Amino acid sequence: MNYVMCSHLHGDHYGWNTRLKDGKWVPTFPNARYLISRGEYEFWRNDIESGTAHPMRKQPWTESMLPIIEHGLATFVEGTYGFEKEMPDEVRYMPLHGHTKHHCGLYIRHGPKDAIFPGDGIEHAIQLARPDIVGAMTPRPQPR
Repeated sequence: MNYVMCSHLHGDHYGWNTRLKDGKWVPTFPNARYLISRGEYEFWRNDIESGTAHPMRKQPWTESMLPIIEHGLATFVEGTYGFEKEMPDEVRYMPLHGHTKHHCGLYIRHGPKDAIFPGDGIEHAIQLARPDIVGAMTPRPQPR
C-alpha cells in the first residue's frame, strides 16, 4: 500500500487508519503516505483542541489520526495532489467540496474514460432521486 486517501475526517472515514498492536495504536499501513486535506485537518484539529468537539470525535482522533501524524505519514494537501511518479496525469486527489467544506476525492483517467470517487458524495441513496435533501452530516449553504 503506497497511499491512503482520506476523503474527509469523519471518524467512519479515517477510523481504519490505525490498528491496535500490543496495546498501542499504530498505522495500519506503515509504509503508506496518508493524503489529508490541510483545510479539513485544521478544521477538525481546531475543533478538538478548542474543547468544543463532541466527545465522540475526540477518541477516533486520538486513536486514528494522531498516530498517523506522530509517525510522519501524513501529507497535507492544499488543492490537488498528483501522482506524477507512479501515474502521470491519470490519478488526482482533489477538492470535491460538499459533504464537508474541505472534502476531497479521486479523479481517475483511464483511456477515453474518466471516473470520480467522491468519498461521501451522498449520505443516502434517496439523494440520487432527491438531491435537494441534505443529510444531517452535510453542512448547509449559508445565505449570502
